[in-house]
Amino acid sequence: YQGMMSAFVGNHDFARFMGYADGDLPMGSDERKIGFQYNIKVDHASSYQKLKKAFLCLFSLSEIPLIYYGDEIGLTGGADPDNRRMMKFEGLNKDEKDLFLFTSRLIRFRKIRPAMYQGVYLPLSIKKDHIIYAKIYYNEVDIIGIARSSKKEITIELPAWLKINKVKDLFSGRIINVRKNRIKIKEFEYFLYSSIE
Repeated sequence: YQGMMSAFVGNHDFARFMGYADGDLPMGSDERKIGFQYNIKVDHASSYQKLKKAFLCLFSLSEIPLIYYGDEIGLTGGADPDNRRMMKFEGLNKDEKDLFLFTSRLIRFRKIRPAMYQGVYLPLSIKKDHIIYAKIYYNEVDIIGIARSSKKEITIELPAWLKINKVKDLFSGRIINVRKNRIKIKEFEYFLYSSIE
């Protein structure tokens, strides 16, 4: 028997991720007091993008991803008990529905792509404004990219021993050719590419 660790971006002991992402909970603030004194709500659509990036990172870790109820739709709140708001099953807005669909797709990708959870981690580009890494499992390669904000253009340099001719964008279905071990990307905030034989 081998135990597996779990990784998460939120749980019942902390204020909600969206409270931080939306700017309602400044670092070092009294999260519990803010949760009682203010009606914390999501004001910025960009906060959903931040949670998508966090989930993409979470689902490409080797640990078992744990989603605290409501995070899959971007539920917000301060510290306990404000982080235990009633779950919303109906009346979701466009951003909440989009985040739920995105999370559902990540669950499916992780289920069918062993590289996401069993793959060896290979850093490709780590800068102040982005991180790009690969997860390699036998002949299967997944390439994950996450940027702080929309990045205009980048060329990913792959090691010479990593023989990939094409990759598929799992979110859009678009096929991208790999030339001279380089992948050119015009614009991204996040991506998940899978190798194609």
